[in-house]
Amino acid sequence: MNFAAHVITLYCCILNAVLSLTPRVAVFGGSGFVGSEVSRLLVEAGVDLTVISRAGGPRVKQRWTDKCKYIEADMLSSSPSTIPLGEIDIAIACVGHMRPSPNWDGFFGLHYDQQQLELDNGLMTERIVEAAKKARAQRFVFVSLWSLSKYALYGALEGYVLGKIRGEEAARRAFPNASVIVSPHLIVGGKRFGKLGRILRAYTNNPGAKFYNKMMRGMKEKVSDFWPQDAISEIQNTPPSDVTDVARAVVAAALNVTLILSQEDAYSPDGGEVSPPPPDVIDGFFSIVQAAEQASDTTLKAAASTMGRNTKNNTTAAVTLPACDLPSDFVSAPTSHYSPNDGALFGAKPLLFPLAPALSVFGFFVALILESYKHAPPPT
Repeated sequence: MNFAAHVITLYCCILNAVLSLTPRVAVFGGSGFVGSEVSRLLVEAGVDLTVISRAGGPRVKQRWTDKCKYIEADMLSSSPSTIPLGEIDIAIACVGHMRPSPNWDGFFGLHYDQQQLELDNGLMTERIVEAAKKARAQRFVFVSLWSLSKYALYGALEGYVLGKIRGEEAARRAFPNASVIVSPHLIVGGKRFGKLGRILRAYTNNPGAKFYNKMMRGMKEKVSDFWPQDAISEIQNTPPSDVTDVARAVVAAALNVTLILSQEDAYSPDGGEVSPPPPDVIDGFFSIVQAAEQASDTTLKAAASTMGRNTKNNTTAAVTLPACDLPSDFVSAPTSHYSPNDGALFGAKPLLFPLAPALSVFGFFVALILESYKHAPPPT
């Protein structure tokens, strides 16, 4: 019986490979930092994968990238665009960035263009959702932002937060009961924030930081007001997510792997507690770690092989998108495709940006002290 079972399993595997019964998956932004890792896991799981990005190719050519179909496309094109995507079963959006504006402004130079951030993150995802629907996708996964980070960062990064919210809303409208939102905070791994990532992990894994977070969670349940600075302090004491953990959570959601998660409290951008957390969200560091632990290579391969295709996909069908309606002064952020910090907070000048607000705050207090001495009464 065991020999017969092995023969039947082998026959099914061969038949599955010949008939290409595994799902057709499209990863938008699949050449980026997170998207590349998602694409690698999907290839290893055995799906039929297409990657769509402005780069039109892999970050680094590897053995698994030869098994992907790469398409170059700008989802914010100001002219009508035709994407040779074909019909797909699953769409994944790994797009987005929180880089400062490429244009210098004022004394310190670096700043955020909130309109650009909202369009690059929100309108971009809305266009991806539209393309996925036209390609007859049945499932959609979107990499968004931890709900607590939305509340903490809303004041400083309003455009980025609003863009992510627009993307989530678009996914839920177009794919009711068939969309999943994976919401990490800071993502590290490989060369991206290598030293910073190690420092943050060492700090957040110490007993003091862990105790502080437990204390904060306990206090949140007993107080009526939870301020952005409280959210920031909790974020500072939460470990960054590893890119592979995020990617495993994304792929597990895409392949409809059953996950058992103990979701943390979720928050709206205005600080309101969302209880219970939305069932379609893998929200925050701890939920992502739990999802990754349940998404082993074996589990993902099994999910891909049993999921199959919803239809006999037409691989030659093209998706046509109308011209993108953009402000006349809009300039999309330049891609940092070959940078390890692609899509990240610091952009091309990582040493200058954090220094500017720090010096600004320091200078403000120095100015206050000097002004107080100027108007101080003369000594008696």
